[in-house]
Amino acid sequence: MVVFAGCGGVSSGDDPGETTTAATTAAATTDESTSATTAGTPTPTPTPNGSVGPWFDLTRSGHYEFAVLVSDDTGSASGSTVIDVRRESDGNVTVASTIESTDGTRVSGSGTGPVVDPHDFSVFGRLESESGTAENDTMLRQSTLAPIAILQDLTDSFVGGQELRVGNTWQLSRADGAAPVDVEVVGTETVAGIDCYRVVATVGGDTLWEMSVPEDDVATHLTLYNQDGTQRMNFELVERSQIPPVVGSSSLAQ
Repeated sequence: MVVFAGCGGVSSGDDPGETTTAATTAAATTDESTSATTAGTPTPTPTPNGSVGPWFDLTRSGHYEFAVLVSDDTGSASGSTVIDVRRESDGNVTVASTIESTDGTRVSGSGTGPVVDPHDFSVFGRLESESGTAENDTMLRQSTLAPIAILQDLTDSFVGGQELRVGNTWQLSRADGAAPVDVEVVGTETVAGIDCYRVVATVGGDTLWEMSVPEDDVATHLTLYNQDGTQRMNFELVERSQIPPVVGSSSLAQ
């Protein structure tokens, strides 16, 4: 079974009320362990960068596609996660998801439930696969939640509280007391039509991670690297579009 959830960083979502427990530091996903504390200063207060922002909003109908790669000691998997969100006329939200890996594995399903704000991920816990097996239900829930949850949590940990301007730099301390991680905003780029700042973290010239982060929003792209330079994890938003709301639905869906 292929699960695009990283190294145990995302909850199963079996309980509709369960929320994400995605990894909050690079320690969960790379060999280099970093904390969210800027070296020499108190932990910064998160800015709006630390919450799911305008590009992903469960209160509005929309289509999202992610390219995904995850790797750990047991192997690696790559493919795509496609999420369609539709606001129904009764106010509930239906999420349809398709997980497809390059080895040919494909799992699809959907779930419907109430969503009170863009941060309410409980509807992901209602996803049921078309096959109806418990194994595929779990895979679908974890792999659908993973891109959003991990992008949110690691934007918080790595970039929260920092001013995104080309040339800005800061440091992140490491839990093991080793040399701090140097972080720099190296340029700008566009990801899935969204203007972003490109943020890169290095130690001794080796790249640990890189992110594409919009102003006051969650990263649209994240790559974490192993010490040998191979990719440990990659999530990238490759397509985003609006789905026409259901006729008769409230203005919230538009």
